[in-house]
Amino acid sequence: MSRPSNFLTIGFLHLGVKMDDNNITINCLIAPIGKLMNILCIKVMQSITIHRGGHYSNLETAIQSRLGAPFNKIPLKICII
Repeated sequence: MSRPSNFLTIGFLHLGVKMDDNNITINCLIAPIGKLMNILCIKVMQSITIHRGGHYSNLETAIQSRLGAPFNKIPLKICII
């Protein structure tokens, strides 16, 4: 199955995940594909904190905001690895 070249694949690393009653912090590895090969190396590893009761879209928005333009408008595909 081929993936569209305008998607960014995100993998979550299970090590280093922190949770409390309200928030979860996830360490994620960003693996750019297709047109996103120019993402800066310093943006490949991210530690994202979101509200535990939040929606998928909150996680996507948090990651996109860290990536900055022009990558912040690209839809994400999130995978647990």
